[in-house]
Amino acid sequence: MSRKNQRYSKEFKAEAVRTVLENQLSISEG
Repeated sequence: MSRKNQRYSKEFKAEAVRTVLENQLSISEG
């Protein structure tokens, strides 16, 4: 369970970081 949860957490963090970066890019462009 811990290992599966860890992998999910890692993927979730990667998705969150990607979303934040995209938001920052769109803001700086605008």
